[in-house]
Amino acid sequence: MDNQTDPPSTTAESTSSSLGILFVPGTRRDYPTRVAINRHINQYVRMKRRKTKEESLEATQNFQSGGSSRRDSPVESLAVVKKDARRRGHWKQPDPSLGLYRLGTWHLVSEHLEEPISQKLFHYATKVFWPEFDPGADPADSPFVANSWVAHIAEEPLLIHAFLWAASLHLNIRSRTVTRARGILKHGDLLIQGLTAELSTPARATRDAVLLAILSLHPQVDSATVASRFSIEGFSPPLRDLQSIDVYTRLPFVPSHGAALVNFIKLRGGLDKLNMPGLGSLMQYTDILSSTMHLQPPQFPLGHLYELALLGEVVSSNFRQGGHVREESTVGIQSLIHLGLSGSVLQVLFDMRQLTSLITRYCDNDKTLDLARLAVHRNSVQHRLLSTIAEFPRSRAQSSRRLSNQVTAIVQSVLLAFGLGVTFPTAYVEPHETIASQLKLMLTTWRHFPGLELCRDLITWACFVGALISTGTSNEAMVSWFVGELIELELLHARGAKSQPFAALYCRSWESIKPILEQFVWLGPACDYGSILIWNRVQEALERKTVLRTMPFNRDWHSLEGAALY
Repeated sequence: MDNQTDPPSTTAESTSSSLGILFVPGTRRDYPTRVAINRHINQYVRMKRRKTKEESLEATQNFQSGGSSRRDSPVESLAVVKKDARRRGHWKQPDPSLGLYRLGTWHLVSEHLEEPISQKLFHYATKVFWPEFDPGADPADSPFVANSWVAHIAEEPLLIHAFLWAASLHLNIRSRTVTRARGILKHGDLLIQGLTAELSTPARATRDAVLLAILSLHPQVDSATVASRFSIEGFSPPLRDLQSIDVYTRLPFVPSHGAALVNFIKLRGGLDKLNMPGLGSLMQYTDILSSTMHLQPPQFPLGHLYELALLGEVVSSNFRQGGHVREESTVGIQSLIHLGLSGSVLQVLFDMRQLTSLITRYCDNDKTLDLARLAVHRNSVQHRLLSTIAEFPRSRAQSSRRLSNQVTAIVQSVLLAFGLGVTFPTAYVEPHETIASQLKLMLTTWRHFPGLELCRDLITWACFVGALISTGTSNEAMVSWFVGELIELELLHARGAKSQPFAALYCRSWESIKPILEQFVWLGPACDYGSILIWNRVQEALERKTVLRTMPFNRDWHSLEGAALY
């Protein structure tokens, strides 16, 4: 690790750099977190002042008696304190069910972090960073991985450095600045050194602590990545900060670290064989994140935790029964079934429809919605969506001339784009560009299939989603292509409306287009604004061509009656 940063030259600079971490931007816990950090640091300073005379006297006596005056490291001191406390009968191993906020080792660990910047980072990790992975859940009901981290710091010196280093990456993204404080970089160096020593012994290379250490080094952070904003210009997705997805979809993962994690977990026998509470679900989430950013099938099957959640309260009993879909199908979905849509892709389509209904409840401020279960539901749906890539690869759709394969490929591509922009919003631009190009390739052949030409609603939905996902890539040529397809579809619709009076003067409004999109998968709060802008471009282009005309005084609320009057 590059650790060439010189130490601060003045006391004022040192104080400024250490206090900079006190600010916790971009979270709902911003003010309470700063209050909690300041309160504990003040208590810590007062306690150290009271102990100054006692420690000085003890050090003097120890030196006069021939003992060593060397100060132990934080982890060594913590181990000594725990050993003395057990001998006196005052130490109790903390119960993981106590949760993040009432850990028995809280003050013990905080007191033995040498530098104030490490203490503040520790509090940021326990108050902001790790709670975001289990939102809305009661820690007493859900054992969390941070409990095991804090409880095993003395036994696993590697964990304290991994714990603080992972929190520093999170804070860098939140504050949009790269922290170069020596106290933080030191934890990264010690983490790499400790991990190298552990990996030199094959018997210790697959332990839970080693897996967590590798995971904390998995994302790559640089100045450009940190300074970038989370921007999906076409979509306005809610819950983009759920489980810190806005942070980790901005960080490219290190391929070698990811391959090492996969190999070690497979040697352990899979995710369900990991012992530390919460570690399996954390690795599952990391696998889904990495697979989403690379648009590839997940490395691991859906874990036991997700299966239990899906069979429990997350999915209603009338949604799944014996593997058959019980939801009432729309006209658009029925047309897809008749065109030969694959059963697995159809099931994911229904899953995403229900997920969008849950997100709509969140947008409507439904207080009964459990965000922790919603996160599990979202991750499991994304896992099943990515799993269809292995079943129906793009090469199969390109080489096949069967109508069912073409329909399946188009729907799969649209669902992947919808996931990247709405249900599993990612800030990494590369998968957006890839899926937009793939969707364009799928749609270029739709005119050659008579069955697809009859299903114009599907093509309309695909073009809207394609235009929205392309807007975030700053590829105006790609956006214009999807807008051009929408123009052609509107022309076909007008030419086919011969039974309607003044059909040549009629251009559909957004209010008549939106129900078509809602037949498949749609989320108004995330998609409507960008789609209205796209549809305005379609209307303006048609007006310039003077092929279709709308009311000049109120373009957005035209109707057949208005066209007749005009």
